[in-house]
Amino acid sequence: MRNVIIKTPGGKLFLGTIENRAFTRANVSGKAHMYREIPSWGMDKEAFDDIISKESDVIRILDTDTNIGYKISTEKFKKHSAEREFEGHRKQLFCSVVFFHKYHPDKTVELPLDEMGEKKEDPQMTLL
Repeated sequence: MRNVIIKTPGGKLFLGTIENRAFTRANVSGKAHMYREIPSWGMDKEAFDDIISKESDVIRILDTDTNIGYKISTEKFKKHSAEREFEGHRKQLFCSVVFFHKYHPDKTVELPLDEMGEKKEDPQMTLL
């Protein structure tokens, strides 16, 4: 498991972990961190470009306010994201929640078939 930590003007910031080619951002408050103008999840652009896109195939965001998980392929996140920069923050990539699959993080589900026609399972997720 690898911790993804970035430097910010206020010090270091823990973004999440990468394990088994999946980046997980756990314990995120949707009330505080979801971009509301167009409901979307943001990610530090530099961390995404330099680490997350190279070391993970899946991005998971776990919203502690709703106990809902959001899952998207790293490739799809990159394809559908837009760059924004807010004063006092580093550049961010935002991807609309419509491109994410919602799931319950504490249940199991059978996922869609992969490119080889084999079923993929992730014991940490249930799609809503």
